Amino acid sequence: MVLLRDHDDRLLLVRQPPAAGWSLPGGLLDRREHPREAAVREVREEIGVELEPDSVTPIVPNAHVNPWVQQVDLIFTATVDAGEIALRVDEVEIGEAQWFALDALPSLTGPTFRLLGRAGLVSPDTTPATPATPATPEPSPAPAAEPPSVGAAPATIVGAVLDGGADRTDAVLAEPGEAFADPEATETTKATEATERADTAAPGSASGAGRDENA
Repeated sequence: MVLLRDHDDRLLLVRQPPAAGWSLPGGLLDRREHPREAAVREVREEIGVELEPDSVTPIVPNAHVNPWVQQVDLIFTATVDAGEIALRVDEVEIGEAQWFALDALPSLTGPTFRLLGRAGLVSPDTTPATPATPATPEPSPAPAAEPPSVGAAPATIVGAVLDGGADRTDAVLAEPGEAFADPEATETTKATEATERADTAAPGSASGAGRDENA
């Protein structure tokens, strides 16, 4: 049997009287015939489509056991340009042949329904009379962003001070809302305050000493 598809991803099905459902083109192997060659021959005989053997590939798994009729079905697939081929139905075996979209398949025979289900083309939750393609799972929603934790904000690194040419850098931290003081400006302010304190603590000025001697 052959899953014959076109470039619009439609599937070609045939109806073989007296069966009411639609099925795949295919047939029985001749003695000592290779399964791939048999698939090419059956498609040519039933619907008049010529396939190159190299264009026909087995699906995986290729062999499917049909316990109701005690036979093994070998399934192949091929893709053709539907606009460049003309279907010529063998009216002795085939009532009609037609392309179907995968989401608009007709009523199928039971074996064809099971084969298409194994190929992943119909949902096993449907029936041969009302086949449907498997539903595409919806993508999972993205996880919601976590809100920021409530509490004291961490200290922020706002600058760095080189330690006298030593091969390291000390990070200077400032609490939230605290202005960052320039380290160089801070050192200059401390030196000025120290000089003013030294002048204040010195002994009396020269003018004071003169007054003591005059007394």
